[in-house]
Amino acid sequence: MYNKLIAIVSAVAILLSSCNKTEQKEVSHWPDGSPKLVQTIKKSGDSHVVVAERAYYENGNLHYEKYYKNDGIERTGEWRYNYRSGKLFAIGNFNKNADSGDDWTIVDTLGNPYLEGDFDSVKVAELGEGDTPASVVYCKDSVRTLVQFYSDGSLRCKGETVEGKRNGVWTFYYSNGMVQTEAHFSDGKENGMYTVYRDNGIPYYRGTYINGKRCGVWDFYDEQANLSYTKNF
Repeated sequence: MYNKLIAIVSAVAILLSSCNKTEQKEVSHWPDGSPKLVQTIKKSGDSHVVVAERAYYENGNLHYEKYYKNDGIERTGEWRYNYRSGKLFAIGNFNKNADSGDDWTIVDTLGNPYLEGDFDSVKVAELGEGDTPASVVYCKDSVRTLVQFYSDGSLRCKGETVEGKRNGVWTFYYSNGMVQTEAHFSDGKENGMYTVYRDNGIPYYRGTYINGKRCGVWDFYDEQANLSYTKNF
């Protein structure tokens, strides 16, 4: 009787495993034929559900890996993102919070914490292309430091808010790493020097804001960084 029961259990296990299989599917490729996006698909009867996904940079390094529950929608597990070099960019744990993930670790290209400081929490507020962290919020008391990234992990913008209003210096970047705009804020309004640059680092124009309005003389520059003209506001 015991041996018969074992045989039945084994048969059921084999049957279940045959009905619930996973397979790797290369969804897209780079021009040289190397994989760009690979999905892990779970099959159960006629149902096909994506339960994991890995994306790769053109140089072959892993871009990100992420996991889903059996419905193929709800996030789960540890999600990992890398810089183009293959070094770690961010790790989030969706087992604790399926919406935005908890226990996020964001590091710079040298492997150091992206922002130094004793923060109350680090949250990913927005996921961008490929579900890569796009907006990361560092919280400390009433101060929120917002850091936004491009899909490859390069910096897009950085600045602070106090009680929900922009404060201090906010810096925006081109995807090549050059500064696009540097602006000073106070109580949510532009206050102080405001400078816009071309993507090669040459200034385009600069001037002063007071309480959100342009004030005084603004300087405009040509592509050789020569003063082209001025305008009084």
